[in-house]
Amino acid sequence: MKFPKITYQQIREYMSKNGYVPSFRRGDKDAFYNHRTNTHVMIPFDLRNYTREDIIGAFEADGATIRPPEIEYFRLRVFLYELDLTNA
Repeated sequence: MKFPKITYQQIREYMSKNGYVPSFRRGDKDAFYNHRTNTHVMIPFDLRNYTREDIIGAFEADGATIRPPEIEYFRLRVFLYELDLTNA
């Protein structure tokens, strides 16, 4: 199944609504702090759209989620779907 690409703003909104706190920028990446794991997820700050592989890769690389990266990605998709429904 082909999913539409996700924007940086959508990722940022999802992170803030799910307990991740924006904390700093290093180079071309923004860090989102996860207090449950005491680590950061580094999301590339870019004005482009992100693919499924980009998002899963960010969660895999940093290990800052208590869920598997694929689950985190699908939680993001559900969040965006619900957001679309409330804005419709």
